[in-house]
Amino acid sequence: MMTGLLVRLETSRGGDLLSKLKDDTTQTAPDRVSTLDNVLQLVGLLILLVVILAGAYYATRLVGKVNQGKLKKSNFEVIDACRLGRSSFLQIIKIAEEYFVIAVSRDNVSFITKLEADKVIQREAEAEQKPNFKQLLEKFKSNKK
Repeated sequence: MMTGLLVRLETSRGGDLLSKLKDDTTQTAPDRVSTLDNVLQLVGLLILLVVILAGAYYATRLVGKVNQGKLKKSNFEVIDACRLGRSSFLQIIKIAEEYFVIAVSRDNVSFITKLEADKVIQREAEAEQKPNFKQLLEKFKSNKK
């Protein structure tokens, strides 16, 4: 039945149609992609990766600056902390101008006592300053030798 249809197509439009149909089905698109296309695609993905990493870096810095500004204006400050167990701490906190000792655990925060301001020993701001990376690297190199 199919051959009769092909014969009709051949007779109605000429012999070229059947040969064109056969040629079109045997020809396929090339499966290979050129090396240049692969290299350009790789370069594009690397540029995209760099843009994403730079965006994440600057977004993190922005969030850090915003949060640091909020903390400086805050009335709450953790003065000192002492670990008691795996998930429990004693903390000395300053709220406004008053000092309190609280116990902090995973599920609970308990008030212990109020402290007098003259009894609280505060650390020096310079002692808390962390050394920069260059100083740490030089110290590590000198210990290596």
